[in-house]
Amino acid sequence: MHRQEDRAIMRPRSARAVRHGKKRQRRRALDLVVGVLVALALVVSVASLATAATAGFSDVPASHPHYAAINDLASRGIISGYEGGRFGPSDPVKRQQFAKMIVLTAAYPVSEADKCPFKDVEKSGSTGFYPDNYVAVCAARGITQGVSETRFNPQGAITRLQVTSMVVRAARDLKPGLLDTPPSGWKPSGSWSLDATHGANAMVAEYNGLLAGLDVWALNPTAPMPRGEVAQVLHNLLTELTAATSTTTTAAPTTTTTLAPTTTASSTTTTSSTTSTTFQNPYPTTTCG
Repeated sequence: MHRQEDRAIMRPRSARAVRHGKKRQRRRALDLVVGVLVALALVVSVASLATAATAGFSDVPASHPHYAAINDLASRGIISGYEGGRFGPSDPVKRQQFAKMIVLTAAYPVSEADKCPFKDVEKSGSTGFYPDNYVAVCAARGITQGVSETRFNPQGAITRLQVTSMVVRAARDLKPGLLDTPPSGWKPSGSWSLDATHGANAMVAEYNGLLAGLDVWALNPTAPMPRGEVAQVLHNLLTELTAATSTTTTAAPTTTTTLAPTTTASSTTTTSSTTSTTFQNPYPTTTCG
């Protein structure tokens, strides 16, 4: 009798236990599914971040001649691309844009107190220093002279020669003595050095490696310099500055060798006549940068 009562009492408990057990199983299964989904989301997120970090710009493949320079400057926040992941390496650069680029490259301080001397440069708003304060810093540092005393031509496309002069001036301002003067007899490439305004700076730039990565002989120096080439020149400037800062020059002991006098039995001095060829500049002289 007692056994039958016990069985009657235990049956409903057992049924409830079964139902609770099924609920726990369903919860565990649901938790497992949620956990898997969260893990997959994290994996996809990390993979997307890794892809974004290594992909760079969609129009600058690893085979691009200025790939390293562009991505280096982008990682430093000196340059940026367009919406959609493009960089536009062949697009021209406005003069006011380059003023900002070179100020960021040189890490010059900028503030609203920097007053622009050029009347044609638009005043920056309350949210930033572009463009007039960046142009003002360039003018104060002697990096730009404008196209006249009162005009900068901020919307104009900056030329290769103008970029070259501004980079040389910035290098000399940042670290006097960084750039060596080309020795007598050194021959530059192309016609860049023949320009009356920027020729001397072009020679210094090429001799010191600031134009490395550019086909100086083939490029028109008075044409607008595209964004990819601008990135390359600024990257070269950073490379030279970094090397000058990090390299400690230790003078090695020198050994002086005294040469014995030589005796020439009979020498005939032959004077060779050389024909000097004057290379004409095929490009017109440009205005100040």
